[in-house]
Amino acid sequence: MQIFNLYVAGLDNTLKMYDFNATKETIVGSHEAPIRCVDYCSDVNLIITGTLPCTFYTHSDYLHALLSLSFFN
Repeated sequence: MQIFNLYVAGLDNTLKMYDFNATKETIVGSHEAPIRCVDYCSDVNLIITGTLPCTFYTHSDYLHALLSLSFFN
């Protein structure tokens, strides 16, 4: 069976995963500000999210947990 997941984020400050196989929604992480961008790195199974001003989060696809937080000035 092929896995179909969709990661979405927005003005509610949360990163959500929609699992189309199980038809369920899971909150993977959150920010203190609205999430402006989401990218998935399939090489290492990480989701990278970002907010303004220049805050980046790294989330684990398998653990559904925040792995790191970075600030850039």
